[in-house]
Amino acid sequence: HRDPHNYSLWINSATSFVDTRTRNVGINSTKGLDLAAHYRQDIGKAGRLSFGLAGTYTKDFLLQPVPSGGEYDCAGLYGATCGAPLAKWRHVFTTSWAAPWAGLDVTLRWRHINSVDVDRSSSNIQLKSAFYQSVGHIAAYNWVDLSADIPIGSAAEFRLGVNNIADKNPPLVPTGTLSNCPNTTCNDNSWVGTYDTLGRYIYMHVGVKF
Repeated sequence: HRDPHNYSLWINSATSFVDTRTRNVGINSTKGLDLAAHYRQDIGKAGRLSFGLAGTYTKDFLLQPVPSGGEYDCAGLYGATCGAPLAKWRHVFTTSWAAPWAGLDVTLRWRHINSVDVDRSSSNIQLKSAFYQSVGHIAAYNWVDLSADIPIGSAAEFRLGVNNIADKNPPLVPTGTLSNCPNTTCNDNSWVGTYDTLGRYIYMHVGVKF
């Protein structure tokens, strides 16, 4: 429905809009589990330890682009059709130590993404196609980060941290005719929105309350 005056579809939502309520143009169905857990333990004069886990398990990620077409499951896959790697399991696990002096807090963080396979390696006829077999699998990735926070007086805080301590590089996947890394969703031969592409990253931060 276009605006009768300027024929726009988006300027005024009251007079211009697209009505697709009666059209079934595709299906996206997902099943999985989100997990969060926290635990604290006092360790006497040495302070306190805190542990935290935030994880996601994706059992199914079903897509049916059009009603008359077949469906396919992108859980555990990546590539030209499924897009960015959708690992079946990923988590962030943190261990924090609250020191008994000076308000010092030290946090160690473990980031994990399960392994994935290129979607063209699937047996589903909607996905199956030729691919670079030597790089059709991305192994599980792990990163470790470390940070420390300490108050400066009563109104300021200093933070020093290192992300990706081991300076781990992201996986490299090829582009081209048998592309595992389509230009539309993949940049610089890797999935920059999924894997750490900056390498080791050292930062400092000072916060002041006033």
